[in-house]
Amino acid sequence: MHERAAEFADRARNRYDVDIDVLEFDAGTKTAAAAADAVGCDAAAI
Repeated sequence: MHERAAEFADRARNRYDVDIDVLEFDAGTKTAAAAADAVGCDAAAI
């Protein structure tokens, strides 16, 4: 996991008591639409 993503996940856990899953993709997700397609949700949820 990218160092900044790990920091974000740790901060969310410590501040808000939530566990998040950080997903990384080899092909990349340059747009919200591409990210939504990659995880199977609407772009509005990104």
